[in-house]
Amino acid sequence: MFILGEELEMSSSSNMSLLDFVIGLYGKECLIFITLTVLYVLIMKLTSTIIYRKSKSLDTYDRIATKLDGPIKYVFILVFIILITLGVYQIFSYYLVATGFFWIILFTVGFALIFILFPYFIIFLPFFKRNKYWGLGKMIPWAIIFGGTSTYGAIIMLDTNTKIYTDEGASGYVKGSLLFKELGGFSLILASLIGVAMIVIKAIATKHTRSQAKQAKEKTMAN
Repeated sequence: MFILGEELEMSSSSNMSLLDFVIGLYGKECLIFITLTVLYVLIMKLTSTIIYRKSKSLDTYDRIATKLDGPIKYVFILVFIILITLGVYQIFSYYLVATGFFWIILFTVGFALIFILFPYFIIFLPFFKRNKYWGLGKMIPWAIIFGGTSTYGAIIMLDTNTKIYTDEGASGYVKGSLLFKELGGFSLILASLIGVAMIVIKAIATKHTRSQAKQAKEKTMAN
């Protein structure tokens, strides 16, 4: 987790209790994360179900899913790497030193880095083919990844403080660019939305393929 720049400055002068500080520090992030994760689950499940039941051009989704499983997946991997790196760079710039997370990384021998770098898990999504199971059980883990990634993005965009602190005491800092900071936050959200769209397409195509296989089997048995 990380702290907003404005909260960092307030904490040094506020007389709030430790409990109030912890709640104020992490409550907003947790609420955003839970909300976005649930929202992504609902979007992926409901959208894929509604389109599958209502669409008269399911073959189109099947063709798109087939292309996504082809060489074009490497293009999406590159796009994900670029988008996520733009956002993660802002996280490192604004929050690594300011929150003391640098010391946590040292004390955990680098293991804590996963909490900052986990958005990169999205780059593995194109390798999951459409002919595999794409039900709710598989959507939830991805929704958690998308939710966490979008949480970082949302908080970066909401935090308009452009001070990049150079020491843990928050006494030294340099000014960053609000434009690039907002761009970094947006890129994380965009990467998540692209991932959601890919899963919806693959889920629809998987249902369609299985339905066709079932119908073909029934016709064969009937004959």
